[in-house]
Amino acid sequence: MSTAWTANEGADKAQKRTSNTMDRVGLVVLSQRSDVQPRRKCLDIGCGAHKRASCIGMDRLAFPGVDVVRDLEVFPWPFDDNEFDSVYASHVLEHLPNLVRTMEEVHRILKPGGAFIVRVPYYRYEGAFRDPTHVRFFTQHTFDYFTPDGATPLSSMNYYSAAHFTIQSQEFGWSGRTSWHVDRHIRNPALRHLAHRLLLQRRQELRVVLVPVKGL
Repeated sequence: MSTAWTANEGADKAQKRTSNTMDRVGLVVLSQRSDVQPRRKCLDIGCGAHKRASCIGMDRLAFPGVDVVRDLEVFPWPFDDNEFDSVYASHVLEHLPNLVRTMEEVHRILKPGGAFIVRVPYYRYEGAFRDPTHVRFFTQHTFDYFTPDGATPLSSMNYYSAAHFTIQSQEFGWSGRTSWHVDRHIRNPALRHLAHRLLLQRRQELRVVLVPVKGL
């Protein structure tokens, strides 16, 4: 099993408990008529001891709450095609050596219209370099390499993989004592970004929602 990645360690996993801006994206609560719409299915990869409520948690270590003990670098994962409505990866992808294969596996297990909800350290943040278990850095254009032709500035480089996603949303997570309050109380993305800049806060992470392109 790979030793390059250990979930729930250091400053990375402390960030799992900050800023609830995207924690609910991709989760749909039960309809008021539970006989009409069942609960949707989600997977939290590299969840550590902080698995999201109602999700299946997968981690290489048997933390409390982990449902599937599995090295994420061993493919394929033990799930069916089109099984999940959403997949979460919070400060996990920077630890995985084979990002392309991981993206392909997420693409395989997501349903059409599903959501891959990602948090990764921003490359200009000191913490991205500090952790010796990080194997790569992310900019706001990293996921362009997985988008369909013509969708983003770098989509012409998407020949690395046949697994393509559209970028539904992308924003920064910011450092600073007041960043959580800005994220919680200012809903407009442009105004929120402006508030962070005026408060001289630093870009700390990328928060991205990706939707798989299927059937092409």
